Amino acid sequence: MTTAKLSAKQAAKEAGKATSTITTAIKNGKLSAIRNENGSFEIDPAELFRVYPKRSQSKGQDPNVKTPNNSKLLELEVKFLTEQVNDLKTRLDISEERFNEERNDRIKITALIANQNKEPINLKEQNNILPWLIPPIFIIALAAAFIAFKNF
Repeated sequence: MTTAKLSAKQAAKEAGKATSTITTAIKNGKLSAIRNENGSFEIDPAELFRVYPKRSQSKGQDPNVKTPNNSKLLELEVKFLTEQVNDLKTRLDISEERFNEERNDRIKITALIANQNKEPINLKEQNNILPWLIPPIFIIALAAAFIAFKNF
């Protein structure tokens, strides 16, 4: 009694490999096969499964289905991802608090600048130019800080 031989394409399908993998194995002597009259390979199923064991998974089975083997792994992954989400939420809360504090500081500084006493400065009476330069320097520094915070 003879068993049906497999073509390279059928053998690849049965073994879960590419056709090129099967033909390469035949050419390298890893898998024995014979050529028929039209030049295609005929492979004995026993020989095929000697080199490439039968696939344990049936065609309709989904590899992502939860099984006892991978349920612990999935539980660990869920736990890890939950911890990451919680860490990111904490970081976001801290950033929002910092942003609100800085915004309130900017509002206070702006109010202080707007309410400054604006007395005209007579340069002829001033012996020192430094007090005259402080308000413009302060405004420039404040503007630079505002731009930096805005880009943050």
